[in-house]
Amino acid sequence: MLNLLNTLFFLLIVLSFKKLEDSCPNCGSKRVTKNGSIHNKKPKYSCLDC
Repeated sequence: MLNLLNTLFFLLIVLSFKKLEDSCPNCGSKRVTKNGSIHNKKPKYSCLDC
C-alpha cells in the first residue's frame, strides 16, 4: 500500500511539472513549441499566441 501511495505521489509531481512546461507563463496558452535550450541543457519554449 505504501509503494502505491509513493508511486501516485511521484506521478502527481511529475505531471505537475509537465503542465508548467506545456503552458505559456504570460498568456497560459497550450500552444508552445520547443525553441533551443539554455546553458544547463534545459529546453526553452516559445509561445505561438504571444
